[in-house]
Amino acid sequence: MSWPKKGSWVRRNLAGALLLLPVLLLQEAAFRWVFPTPEYPSFNRVHYGPRPKWVYGPLRENMNSRYLYRSKPDGTESINSVNVYGFRDPSDWPVAKSDERTRVMFIGDSFVEGLLTDDEHTIPAQFARQAERAGTPVEVMNLGISGAGVTDYASLIHDAVPAFKPDVVMLVFYENDFPAPPLEFELARPVRSVRLANAWTPRAVTVVKRALNHRTLPRRRPGAISPVYFKVPDPGNPLSNPTTRARSARYVDPELMTEMTDGTLSPWLLDHLTHTEKSLRAPIDAAGLLRQLQAFTKEQGVKQLILAFIPPAVQVSNYYIAFAERLSELKGVTSLQGPEYQKHGPALATASAALGIPFLDFSEDLRKEEANGNHLYWNYDTHMRAAGYGLVARGLWGLYRAQH
Repeated sequence: MSWPKKGSWVRRNLAGALLLLPVLLLQEAAFRWVFPTPEYPSFNRVHYGPRPKWVYGPLRENMNSRYLYRSKPDGTESINSVNVYGFRDPSDWPVAKSDERTRVMFIGDSFVEGLLTDDEHTIPAQFARQAERAGTPVEVMNLGISGAGVTDYASLIHDAVPAFKPDVVMLVFYENDFPAPPLEFELARPVRSVRLANAWTPRAVTVVKRALNHRTLPRRRPGAISPVYFKVPDPGNPLSNPTTRARSARYVDPELMTEMTDGTLSPWLLDHLTHTEKSLRAPIDAAGLLRQLQAFTKEQGVKQLILAFIPPAVQVSNYYIAFAERLSELKGVTSLQGPEYQKHGPALATASAALGIPFLDFSEDLRKEEANGNHLYWNYDTHMRAAGYGLVARGLWGLYRAQH
């Protein structure tokens, strides 16, 4: 084929296209930098965990955002940064994993997500640093979801494990996960095929389509910081309900009631001591639950399922009871450390041992630290300080190393 003659229409336009090509490539690179769309478009945090009762219609996807958690009585707050999938992790998680690194997927509730600590001191983040110091190549994923329970964990495992194919799944339980419902529905669903975004689609086209469909536009630079606890009369605050507010005012310390209505203390702490005391006394049967989780993860190629249990602050130290009583209807509690309250950890340990699943109950380690005057939880908010998350991360790292 001969080259078009000099001065011809084809040659003139070809030259123009060649001059335009670098501009288009630069524009595409800029769009991909500013709008880092997910490689796995249908996977997002909003599909898991508790759905806000006050939100009607479909939930907007959570992407590259920042959220403010506050506990003014504790004198602390944290800003949670989330990735393109809506989870608290600096990485946007490539679907294809590296052959040189072990992919470790953490699943759990707000303790795994790491409420009231910075991004660098969550359990997964501190676990990753332990691995780095030891020269062990790991890739850590934080799939913690505030307010999630066992059913949510199962749904998340069902969808995330086949897609990201972790080598290890670390599932961290907390007291309010039990008693747990059966998981037949969540784990028996057919595993859907993973449909990845077309890497050749111009990013501008993807952005325009998302905008026309009223979907969230992911941005490299997060927008404004959004508060998580809302001020009354916002429907996102349960105390906006006059009946709830009037009932709660009968037992909540007035000063703390003001903080909760102002959105500077979690209103979801209402009466938590009553619920915790009742939950800890309830016997649990974890064998069926763990058997289902083990079977599914093994079927999906997970090499190791590792389990852990984090107890509530009031179960490991009487120090926290006085603070909890100021928010709860239950008064006059002296201790929740008696044998009648030590059911969850031992039940999980027995079921895990029978199935050969590595398990770690942090109750005794936390109790020893608390007895030495090292308070690892916040006084009013039930979550951990950075040092508490660090203790859990080190324990899980030790358990991980013992298996590898």
